[in-house]
Amino acid sequence: MSRIALIAAAAITFAVAAPNLVQAQTRTPDQRAVTAHVDFNDASQTRLYYAKLQAAAHAVCASDMSDPLTADADKICERQALRDAVRQVGAPQLSRLDRENDHVGKAQMLASNDR
Repeated sequence: MSRIALIAAAAITFAVAAPNLVQAQTRTPDQRAVTAHVDFNDASQTRLYYAKLQAAAHAVCASDMSDPLTADADKICERQALRDAVRQVGAPQLSRLDRENDHVGKAQMLASNDR
């Protein structure tokens, strides 16, 4: 199965709390980000939920390779998986937090490239 297909499956899993990922890759309950008990009007709950989505995207995309090209590909994969999951949830507060995080991440990346 391609990495993109796995990412799509993961994003849907995290958004709707399906029990398993495609091809028998299962996630433990703490890796499933369920929205049923999240009050997106509460900033701390939204940040906590977003952090869970970030961790899940990392778990799906991390290849544990140390070369720079693979690390860059992993970061792109994580960003896309996170973006897809946020879009699936559809909460405006979560989308705003994702946009803010994306701007900070881009600024940090640019700063590290200037060194």
